[in-house]
Amino acid sequence: AGIAVGCSCAFLIVVAAFVASSCLSGRNNRAAPKDASLPFAIVFTDIQSSTALWARAPTSMSEAVEHHHQLMRRALRKNGGYEVKTVGDSFMVAFKGPEAATRFALDAQTMLHSAEWCSEIDAIYVELIAEAEVEAESAANAYDTSTQSKQSEFAQDTRQYHKLAESVSGSSALNHSQSDHSVQPIKAAPRLSNVLLPPPGVTRTSSRITRTSSVTFADPHVVSDEHSEGEELYGAASPWHGLRVRIGVHYGMGDIRKDPVSLGYDYYGTVVNTAARVEGVGHG
Repeated sequence: AGIAVGCSCAFLIVVAAFVASSCLSGRNNRAAPKDASLPFAIVFTDIQSSTALWARAPTSMSEAVEHHHQLMRRALRKNGGYEVKTVGDSFMVAFKGPEAATRFALDAQTMLHSAEWCSEIDAIYVELIAEAEVEAESAANAYDTSTQSKQSEFAQDTRQYHKLAESVSGSSALNHSQSDHSVQPIKAAPRLSNVLLPPPGVTRTSSRITRTSSVTFADPHVVSDEHSEGEELYGAASPWHGLRVRIGVHYGMGDIRKDPVSLGYDYYGTVVNTAARVEGVGHG
């Protein structure tokens, strides 16, 4: 009898351990959109210039990404969203309605902006802006040089054509009013930097962002006369602070599948692709 009781207890313990393990390893799918006959919202997020940040400040970036994940999940829980997956520093999340998805995006950006970040993150973004402007200037100059060269070649070819036509016909191939050999200059390419440029109303002197109107945008290491020594200016007055995160949202119909391994839901279709493309062209 003692052996039977002992075996029964051991069996119950094994069953309890298995159930507990299954519960702990399972996904909480309550917030997941599950009905493929209804539209749902997909949101993608991604840290802007994360590769450059990791290369230049790996220690600061490691701490920043951990904090970023905490804030994104806090905003997700607040708005009843479902975390589909994370890939590196990118999130894919789903919502049953567009309102919750939009609120999540706004709450996430608000939390990110008001959070405390290592000043090295902002300093690197400022460096990237300056480098992008130098690259854009160099590209524009190269375009101008190439355009002038092609314009000169075109003018020379035009003159040679008229001389040949006159020699063949024995008279001017074109009347005087049409024989203007001048060539209208081709407009230079617009000098634009990449997505890291500061917003409208902000100017730059060399690598430093300066103040225009009543808002200050500055390199964190540049101290203004209006601020105390050592105070970082890249804070509440700036539309950017800390990690810059792109967020793309789209709402529509799609395919819904439950993964037999992860026991979580995944989403496919145009709604997913469009949300990813919106995120890709966004600014952090």
